[in-house]
Amino acid sequence: MTQRWLLLGVAALAAANRESAVFAGVMWAAIHGRGTNGGVDAREIGFGAFVATTAMAVVLALRYALGGIAAVGSDTQTIVSLWETVVSLAEAVNQPSLTRWPVLAIVMFGPAVFWLLLNRARFDDRHTGLVLAATVVAALTLTTGLASELRRHLPALAILLYSAVAAECGWRSASTRLVSA
Repeated sequence: MTQRWLLLGVAALAAANRESAVFAGVMWAAIHGRGTNGGVDAREIGFGAFVATTAMAVVLALRYALGGIAAVGSDTQTIVSLWETVVSLAEAVNQPSLTRWPVLAIVMFGPAVFWLLLNRARFDDRHTGLVLAATVVAALTLTTGLASELRRHLPALAILLYSAVAAECGWRSASTRLVSA
């Protein structure tokens, strides 16, 4: 139970950065959202959603407190259509260069993905959950900004790197340890 309150506190603190506020809830749901029987644990998914929602409420409250009604208006967050990403990708393909964002994205994510693939035999449900969380975070990031802004993908990359390090170090959940003993 202490982990839950600690997570909620961390999420509220992270709310000072609007883009990363919801990630604690997404990660909680991805890691703990699978029940012991392999099914969905609605309670844990719900808690993850609660943490994400609370963090966003704190973000909006901070923005309102610091900037008034103009800081929480509908024009303060860019929602990007998938078409804009497709156009940006087409431009990069039509004028290829090693400094275009698709190449840099491969350079950015490639080592983490390769590291994960090297350690896939050590994966358990938590590692898979972290990779799922990184995928969800990446998808959410694509809806709120241009794919070519690679800095916006750092939270997803950080989650992938954490999962890779955990797999490399042999981090296992308690249920895996009991089965393998």
